[in-house]
Amino acid sequence: MVQLFESFSGDVSANDFKAAVWLGQTFTPQVTHDLTSVKLKLYRVGGAGGQIGSVYSAIRAVDGDHKPTGASLVTSNAITATTITTSSPGELYEFVFNSSHRLLIDVEYAIIAYTTGGDSSNFIQGRYNNSGGYARGLGWRSSDSGSTWSAHGDWAFEEWGNLYVPVATIGKINKVGTGSIAKFNRINLSSMKKLRKILL
Repeated sequence: MVQLFESFSGDVSANDFKAAVWLGQTFTPQVTHDLTSVKLKLYRVGGAGGQIGSVYSAIRAVDGDHKPTGASLVTSNAITATTITTSSPGELYEFVFNSSHRLLIDVEYAIIAYTTGGDSSNFIQGRYNNSGGYARGLGWRSSDSGSTWSAHGDWAFEEWGNLYVPVATIGKINKVGTGSIAKFNRINLSSMKKLRKILL
């Protein structure tokens, strides 16, 4: 069952991303689970003619300085920018990943978001809080398509997925269940034998 894991909703301001300008937000899961999607709070400025193109999100590893690094571990579907509201403070938009990705407990990961186009008059605004507020990660912003990152306030986000249950745990549950049934059957059989003895 898909459920919400990490999130931050204390946004009070907005900042843009477009073309080579990307946003990044790290987070640290409190439980191992299989990520399926993230939601980001966004609105659009300009771009009615399709100048911004599409918006994507991805998950990356994090380096020793807590910055996004390396190739994307998983990438989302595209959201056409013209479908994003132009009303501030924006809405949560869901980016569904092309495959689930297992996130490990207490391992830091980074959400990134970027567009395929845009300029100084046509861009996406992401909602954030410059004072931070999310205790298990850090906000970032890049001006060179994710090659380098600068510190930023925490971006509003939600991270969704399915709880990971190890196979061994499932086997243990099944074993307990089977044992209980067997015990019931033994008790039931014993009672039947006693009843037959009385009747005979």
